[in-house]
Amino acid sequence: MTKKEVTLAIDFGTSKTLAAADVNTGRPYFFRLGRYDAPIPSTAFLCEDGQLVFGEDADEMGLENPASYCRAFKSHLGSNKCLLGQYKACDLLREFLKKILARVKEDENQEAVEITGAVLTCPARFQAAQKEELSAAALSAGFPRVMIVPEVEAAGAAYCCYSGAKAFNTSALVVNWGGGTPEIAHVVRSSAEGYLTRSVHLGNAAGGEAIDEKLASYVGELIKAQGAGGVLSPATAVLAGVREMKRRLSAAEACVFRVVKNGVLTAADINRADFEKLLTRDVERIASAIQDIDKQADAKEKPEMVLLIGSSPVLTYISSQLAGGIGLKTRTWASFPEAAAEGALMLVPYRKWQSSLAEVSKDDEVSDIANTILSTLFVGEELPPVNSAVNSVEATPAMLFDAVERKDAQSVEAILRGGVSPDCTDDNGRTPLFLALEVNDAACLKALIDAGADVHKLDSSGRSPLQSALRETMVPCLKLLIAAGADVNKPNDNGWPPLWYAAYKGYAGCVKALLAAPTIQPDKPNGYGSTPIRVAERYRHTECAELIRAKLEGRG
Repeated sequence: MTKKEVTLAIDFGTSKTLAAADVNTGRPYFFRLGRYDAPIPSTAFLCEDGQLVFGEDADEMGLENPASYCRAFKSHLGSNKCLLGQYKACDLLREFLKKILARVKEDENQEAVEITGAVLTCPARFQAAQKEELSAAALSAGFPRVMIVPEVEAAGAAYCCYSGAKAFNTSALVVNWGGGTPEIAHVVRSSAEGYLTRSVHLGNAAGGEAIDEKLASYVGELIKAQGAGGVLSPATAVLAGVREMKRRLSAAEACVFRVVKNGVLTAADINRADFEKLLTRDVERIASAIQDIDKQADAKEKPEMVLLIGSSPVLTYISSQLAGGIGLKTRTWASFPEAAAEGALMLVPYRKWQSSLAEVSKDDEVSDIANTILSTLFVGEELPPVNSAVNSVEATPAMLFDAVERKDAQSVEAILRGGVSPDCTDDNGRTPLFLALEVNDAACLKALIDAGADVHKLDSSGRSPLQSALRETMVPCLKLLIAAGADVNKPNDNGWPPLWYAAYKGYAGCVKALLAAPTIQPDKPNGYGSTPIRVAERYRHTECAELIRAKLEGRG
């Protein structure tokens, strides 16, 4: 049997991934990548034997061993950050795409299909290095050729195609509010059936993944107030519960969030009003960006409507607030989960293929693919060049704080390169470095330190950055501060040196990192004469005591 040659469209999302192919059925066929559904979670888990597993299997294994679990690895493309102890994001993506390709080939409904190439979606904000890694990973995974298209434009293409002339008369704004960072595509009608677009990356608004973590922290505070323990960590089970809570709160005034903590079933009542307060700032930022685009648009390109796609816009609050704040008709698209993958297939005739790693490094083919024709319905007239200056804005301290809060190290680096001081302060006198420690993000912390952030500057309570990093979960941040020359012996306001405090708390990882510092004083006592080894022994922190003893005896 002769196999039909088709292109596979992969919407590689921050949270979930979809794959589709045009098989002449009127609409693309979506392959079942997950166990029961078309999408598969964009997650990875490293087994003890070194095997990588993805999707639902990774989610389940991550419940037992979160240290070997990784989600949202898409956000680390283009960086040197080490994930799961040994992988770059491009390495995980390569293995993830291999799994997707294998699933597609196993699909019992598509035996006569041969995949000749992959068209992958990416955020419009992706820089050349990120696109290059995306392309290289797909080629290495076994796809004969690769094409990269911005996901927000692809979704706009699908909407324009299926809605036709009824979509709008002049232009529309497509807001992609998925798991990553929100983005906007300004889709302008160029003819009765043709469209062009310009993409806008919103670097100062949180995506679905960041919102989920924010909600998990909020729910954890409620549970803590009930006396049930500390703040929840954003583990797989917690985030799954948060996403279900979001879905229920889009149609109800309140719901109950339940989670097993320390072996006990704990519940918290969540009101929609309180939940919406957490989203207000991000919604306001989207509304402000839309208003700016509207003001800058020529009379012939004034937006008529806003189309919301992604996971977060299903919330009634977001759509209603945008409609009220911007004065434009706002609607959500019911088929948004498939929009980017469908639109990616429609953009294939207007993009260039890459069939080798050598082609991936060509900037003219990889780094500037944001502005092109949007629809297969285009009638063939030549379009004027698109003005890409819409996204050129001056970097500000507020943008830096927002990027750090989102744990977006690449944006942090870009903003610092734009001239913002790494030691700027917010209204409370806090520096970005302390915010990076609050959110426990080593990548943002490193970017700030590399830009010259002061690692000795105290916060408003007199605490040093190093003292703020004395937590067992913050060892990577602690090591960065030590390497940058932070004082490893400076006592806090109670007279407790960092090593003494770490030994007192039983933080073995912190003790080990501190003892590795050349200037450490391993026997420096607290204000009452108690030494680190004595406090470790007193509270039976055996590992800490042995590490300190080895250092004192010259064995460490």
